[in-house]
This record gives sequence, structure tokens and C-alpha cells, in this order.
Amino acid sequence: MYLDDVDRRLILLLMQDGRQSFRRLARSLGVSTPTVKARYDRLVRLGLIKRISAIIDTSMLNQVSALLYIKASNVEDVVARVKEMEEVNLILLTSGDANLVLRAALDDVTSLERLRARLTGIPSIQLISSQIITQTIKEEQMIQKSVVVRLECDYCKGSIVGEPIVKGEYHFCCTSCLRLFEVEIKRG
Repeated sequence: MYLDDVDRRLILLLMQDGRQSFRRLARSLGVSTPTVKARYDRLVRLGLIKRISAIIDTSMLNQVSALLYIKASNVEDVVARVKEMEEVNLILLTSGDANLVLRAALDDVTSLERLRARLTGIPSIQLISSQIITQTIKEEQMIQKSVVVRLECDYCKGSIVGEPIVKGEYHFCCTSCLRLFEVEIKRG
């Protein structure tokens, strides 16, 4: 499914300021308020917009942000353990020498050393390298002009081409998959 220019610009405006009213967004986009609401609802229903949240300027906080580059033999094991660590706020699977990159918000450098020690205790971790972030120059999410939204049918797991058939939080590629799904749900 392709995002058109209105969808893409709506997403960018919401990323700049998620508190904008539908009326204000409509004026910026040059479309009607009901159009903006319908587009927003569709993007949420599709799961592309997960939530609207505050972006905090961490440089104003008395804390240290760090990146940790990890080479792990069992990535799933490490991810399961690291997801539970309160100070870790970003986990990325990567290619290259490190197959995981973490970002952590810490009280001080000593807290970074304690985190490194906890991570070293995970048997699957082979190597850890860390760097303290001294300044964030640019942090943005971007939506390219030719972006395609990939949707998977919740019944057959095939790719959905075009508009999905939506039933609650589920997406289907065709009415047959929707019916089969409903039959399975009724059976329990």
C-alpha cells in the first residue's frame, strides 16, 4: 500500500508537533478537517501510527546517554534480557561487527559501568563497546516520498496489496481470509 503526499505530509506534521488539532493540520495540508481525521484514523488502524508521544530534550536532564555496541552469539537471548532493563530505551538489530546497538539513559558514568557489568554477565554477549553521547545534533524520523507500507494478512500471512480489509485490529488480504479467520475465532 502506498502513502500519498497527504498521508506523508500528515505524518511529518504530527512528528513535528503531535498536539496539533485536526483543523490546524487541515489548514497546513490544504484539505478538509474530516479528510485529516479520516486519514489519521486510517493510519492508526493500519498500525503505521503507533502513538503520539512527547520527545524530551535529554540535554536538559542531569543524566548521561550512552550507546552500547554488542556482539552476541544468541541475539534473541540478549534482547529478551535487555528489554527488561529500565535504563535501556532503544534496542537496534544491526549488521556488521556489532549485531545489537543499545541506547541507555543513566545517572552518571558509574551507572554506565554498572550496566556494562550486568551485560557482561549475559553468557551470549561476546563483546561490548560503549560511547557516551556528548551532544545530539539531529534526531528525526523521516518518511520518504516513495514509501510503501507493508501489511501482512493476519490469517494467511501473505502480503496485502492495495487497501486491506480491516476488522478491529486485524488486517486481511481478501474476504475469504476474513471469513476463515472469523470461523476459527468462533470455534475457539
